[in-house]
Amino acid sequence: MNSFNSLAKELKDKEEARAAYFGHMSGELLTEALKSKGKNAFTGERFNASVLFAEIIGFTELSSSLDPRQVVSLLNEYFSRMNEVVFRNKGMLNKNTGASLLALFGAPVPLKEHAVKAVTAALEMKKALNSLRDKWAGEGKPVFDIKISVAAGEVVLGNIGSEGQAEYSAVGGAVNSASRLNIFNNSAAGVLITVQTNELVKAYFETRQAESKKDSNSAEVLFEVVGIKKGVR
Repeated sequence: MNSFNSLAKELKDKEEARAAYFGHMSGELLTEALKSKGKNAFTGERFNASVLFAEIIGFTELSSSLDPRQVVSLLNEYFSRMNEVVFRNKGMLNKNTGASLLALFGAPVPLKEHAVKAVTAALEMKKALNSLRDKWAGEGKPVFDIKISVAAGEVVLGNIGSEGQAEYSAVGGAVNSASRLNIFNNSAAGVLITVQTNELVKAYFETRQAESKKDSNSAEVLFEVVGIKKGVR
């Protein structure tokens, strides 16, 4: 009877976890996380991962010039398409907040080529947005562009926050780096990446050194992803 109760509790815990975290990742990735770690998959863990940060350019001006229902409609369609890209590339959606999207690759299930997956997703997101822009223009709707940055490094992932208000989220150096890069990123043309990320993806993507950026403490060398290398699939 004890073994039966233990199995029943384990199944209940997994179903509760599935319901709580399904919106963060694909069903396939969630199943893999639960299979390998059970309910402990979301309690807090350190990962080597890549963080993708995407932000709508000029969102404040855009939202203030449109009817609120039109703003919500555009954002919902945009985020739905971007989330599909993230999930297809084995990514986890950390959060959608107004004009920005934060996604992780390599957590909660370790992924050897997390940086390659993150950059692939970034390029696919730009392609998907171009398709949306054509659609919106044909419907007489306003269009917008996005800027994307990717940073590889260490993150801590788990339920973070006060009791009853905890949110499944990531913190750490890679999250800070991706966010900082997007502040430096003034262009929608390419994908901005760190030196460490460039080392992990340069065999797969054409990159070029971007203008070094300075903050109050130091200068940072950055790279821009131009596209996929010929012969690489």
